[in-house]
Amino acid sequence: MKKIASSAIFLFLCSVIIFISPLQAKETPCVAPDCIEFPKDAGFINVRDFGATGDGITDDTDSINAALATSGDDTGSLFWQDKIVYFPAGTYLVSETISKKYKNGNFASGAVMIGKSSKETIIKLKDNASGYDNPSSPKAVIFTSSKLLDGSPTSGNKDYINKGEGNDSYNNFVENMTIDVGEGNAGAIGIDYLANNFGAVRNVAIKSSAQSGAIGISLKRKWAGPALLSNVTIEGFDTGIETDNTEYGITIDSLILKNQRKIGLLNNHNVVSANNLQISGSPQPLINQAEDGLVVLVGSELESSEKKAEAYINKGTMNIRNSIANGKAIDGVYEKNNMLSASAQDWSLPVKQSPETIKEPMKNWVAVNLSQTDEDATGAVRKAFNSGASSIYFPYGNYDISDNIIIPASVQRIIGMGSTIRAVKQRSPKFSRELGFLRVTGGGNPLTIEHLAFDNSYLGDQVGVELSGKRSLILRDVVGAGVTTLKRTATGGEAFLENTCCGLLDFAGKNGIWARQLNTEGGRARIVNDGAPLWVLGIKTERNCTVLENKNGAQTEVLGGLLYIVQPPEKPMPAFRNIDAKLLVSYAEEAFDPKATYQTHIMGSKKGVENIVKADDLPKRNKARMAGQIVNN
Repeated sequence: MKKIASSAIFLFLCSVIIFISPLQAKETPCVAPDCIEFPKDAGFINVRDFGATGDGITDDTDSINAALATSGDDTGSLFWQDKIVYFPAGTYLVSETISKKYKNGNFASGAVMIGKSSKETIIKLKDNASGYDNPSSPKAVIFTSSKLLDGSPTSGNKDYINKGEGNDSYNNFVENMTIDVGEGNAGAIGIDYLANNFGAVRNVAIKSSAQSGAIGISLKRKWAGPALLSNVTIEGFDTGIETDNTEYGITIDSLILKNQRKIGLLNNHNVVSANNLQISGSPQPLINQAEDGLVVLVGSELESSEKKAEAYINKGTMNIRNSIANGKAIDGVYEKNNMLSASAQDWSLPVKQSPETIKEPMKNWVAVNLSQTDEDATGAVRKAFNSGASSIYFPYGNYDISDNIIIPASVQRIIGMGSTIRAVKQRSPKFSRELGFLRVTGGGNPLTIEHLAFDNSYLGDQVGVELSGKRSLILRDVVGAGVTTLKRTATGGEAFLENTCCGLLDFAGKNGIWARQLNTEGGRARIVNDGAPLWVLGIKTERNCTVLENKNGAQTEVLGGLLYIVQPPEKPMPAFRNIDAKLLVSYAEEAFDPKATYQTHIMGSKKGVENIVKADDLPKRNKARMAGQIVNN
């Protein structure tokens, strides 16, 4: 009897442990390819600290919104200075829209939402949630918005008060998670996404079930872009992605749209630049709906679920390269149904993905540690870099340095937490402006720098990152304010830029540069390419500038983007200069004043013989011009 009683007690205790273990379970090891964790002292916000449980039962809506509200107040022009809001593994049940607002109740930018991984972090809308039943009036699960930095709440006919619209929607990120719109929610939008200049939806799965889901990602509010959608899968909605408005451009890299009930991707007026876009299982895979819409497809595949349906409908301009439509290879530049030219050239550049970023346990990361009295971070940065660690992180904050700092070969990953590197106020003459704040001078494994800003606004010229060594460099989610974001010298290795904003760029040498979602704003020549192969997917410029000076045997392809002068220029500049080099560009121009346009689109010359492309050589796009493709060599 004693043995029977002991066994019963043992079984009872086991059942209790099994029952309560999900609520007490520790975080699983970080093994997924997109898995990310942050050290406790990194300066991020954990939704669990605000009461979110992630148990799939408790309504976590209020807790998540409270965490977002604490991630940063309005920082004005320092738009990148918001804390990351982190979602550990779990299923976070919500019944209302997730969004960030400031303490005064106004819509906010700077919603940086990062989960542990796309499979382990799930935001799930409650089944039959209130307000999500009407596809004619859809409602978002996640909603990102603009702050109001310039203009009035109604300037440009936007509705900031009610919709959070505007062109100050900086630093909005949704990463490493699954959004499940649940059942019985026919009017659900997975992500109603607004971002400008610097933002991404990355490593995200958006799914619906049982006739739920109106739109996977909506980009219909004023004014979406430039922004990046990367490594995203959307399944089972009426429409996978829908855009509207004539600005500011969406860049897509590695995106899967499958089994939408009506349309895979619907572009209305905007510019969509896509590499490796896969659309299948939809009656109508892609529609470029408006005459002023531009869609650029590279290495993509469109397959209709209906045998007699077209893979795409084009009422505007499309540039399609190395792609497949309903099983047939396709290459060409099209205006509506008319093919204007081939897309690829015999010198077209290869499409290359960024090298893998090193993944190692968080316990091996080394922090840049500043004491409360440190006004000069140079020593602390060098100490961390010289520690021998492969991964270095800058806890959230500002780091003022007094010298150019070399990154040793041992460092393979630098993680900023929305942190900023600046020059000290009393600058020494030995602190070179021509060398980088951070210098990559030697060989070694690829180096990734991510979520870090280099700020020298209104303080003269400065290089943010200098690449003169042979190792490859990846800049991901990097801001350059008042700097040349990257200077790659003739001896520098390959460079990869992903979602970078907003500084100048200076390239030399024969190694390649690949850029995805490249935003650069201001005057003068924004990009100087002296002899390098340069491939750009999705570019956006603003103000009176020359987008690119291409020279001395350089080969540049710009596949999709938007050019926007804003105001009539006092001294007009050509959009592109191409001197003894090869240039291929595809873009749309935006203008609300016919005088605020480029009169010369390409100022080209070869061995002294001019080859100029004027505005009158290009078809109109409202008050501006459309360049489906221009080749100048």
